Amino acid sequence: LPLQTEVLDRWADGSCRWVLLDFQATVSALQKMQYWLGLSDGPVAPVADKILITASADTIEVVTGSEAFGISRDGPFPIKEVVVNGTQIIDSDSSGMVLVDANGRTWETKIGKIHMEASGPLRATIYIEGSFSHSAEKRPLAIFFSRLHFFSGQSLVKMDFTIRNPRAAKHR
Repeated sequence: LPLQTEVLDRWADGSCRWVLLDFQATVSALQKMQYWLGLSDGPVAPVADKILITASADTIEVVTGSEAFGISRDGPFPIKEVVVNGTQIIDSDSSGMVLVDANGRTWETKIGKIHMEASGPLRATIYIEGSFSHSAEKRPLAIFFSRLHFFSGQSLVKMDFTIRNPRAAKHR
């Protein structure tokens, strides 16, 4: 199987301590499957749909096969375009992410940082930091950290999303 590796940690002598292995397996429900990892001097298994990434000043485009994702560096929340087999499948004008507080006020997404964290033939990850802001407030209500994971030949996008309250609670 095609395999993408990433060393996550090393021992003091430089050898690998933790390695992330990415591969795509097709397994039916309740089916048991074993995979063996080994070194080979032979050819590496080819990847049918390698992930292609193009970055510009305002957008990162990720193509996973017949799917293309446009990631905005400063939009309402960052997936501004999804194209499958040449057809746009989301309405970027009405898509986005907001936070609504207990009083019903809407806090808009503001992207602070965005960069490519991992880029390989089978999986690519984009890291995003931002906040939820309101025009009437100086400080954001919350900040967030997110990772978008894209997979070769797949229209699936996995999103890890962490939200943090930067405002200390006030107690009597």
